[in-house]
Amino acid sequence: MELAPTRHRNAERQRRVILAAVFLVGLAAGAAGCYVLQRPALEYLKAELNWARAEIVSATDRLLYSWKNDGVTPAPRPLELGPLPDKLPSELQDVVDQWESPESRAAVDQRIRAMLSRGWDPVKIILELDKPRI
Repeated sequence: MELAPTRHRNAERQRRVILAAVFLVGLAAGAAGCYVLQRPALEYLKAELNWARAEIVSATDRLLYSWKNDGVTPAPRPLELGPLPDKLPSELQDVVDQWESPESRAAVDQRIRAMLSRGWDPVKIILELDKPRI
């Protein structure tokens, strides 16, 4: 009498496995189909982006050339900036803002960020910066 319930449980388990396999195959087929259908559009957009970047460089070069012909000293080509650094905590930003020259601010900011990267606490950093240097 125990054979019937066991067969029923096995049949139910097999059905669940088959449904999960069919679902996964359908999901994979759908993702592959979306990729195949969208690939031409993505390639077109990448080509347009590359063209636009080349046009920006060309326009900047033309502008710089025209400025040089007029005798104007042009500004240098803008640099491509990396990602912006994370903001400092407000108490550490106040320490940086105490300095007047941009070079001093940059040096203090770099020193503070080095201490933060070593895992120092902001209070410890402020105490370290307040120590008189000999």
